[in-house]
Amino acid sequence: MKRGRMMIKLYGRDLAGRIERYHEAWLIGDNITEHFGILGSMGQTKAHKLRRNLSNEDNLELVLSTARQHGFAPVAIESHAWLIVEYTNAAHSTREERVKLEEVEHRLDERLGWTGLGHCDGYGFGSGTMEVACRVVDFRLAREVVQKDLAGTKYGDYSAIYGG
Repeated sequence: MKRGRMMIKLYGRDLAGRIERYHEAWLIGDNITEHFGILGSMGQTKAHKLRRNLSNEDNLELVLSTARQHGFAPVAIESHAWLIVEYTNAAHSTREERVKLEEVEHRLDERLGWTGLGHCDGYGFGSGTMEVACRVVDFRLAREVVQKDLAGTKYGDYSAIYGG
């Protein structure tokens, strides 16, 4: 059976309903990576072998079954906040600016993913600006993580981080 890439993300909430933990699993080839931790932290990972007698989804659900028993549940993409990192640019985008946005998008996608906060959803150019757009489950915490990640790097020259 050919196996592709598949992921399930779950979140745990505190008594006030705020997301405080994440627990996810994804399938690549014949392996499952389980990743879990406190929202905004890098967390921990465990590797699992697939059970060939189960479907891809059933394998992932088996790995995540304990988290589900403890109340972890998905958060609909419609409930994610937008986080936009904006840069000022010339009236016409250059190849260097496009490369920079691709690099920022990749960097933030990795950081937001490994901290359980979300993922990047693309980039674009406007009148004198260029933006990287991300979907996040906690805007305030994601903004802090992004600011720290970009500080002191060649990507730290953004003009604004906004959304909500």
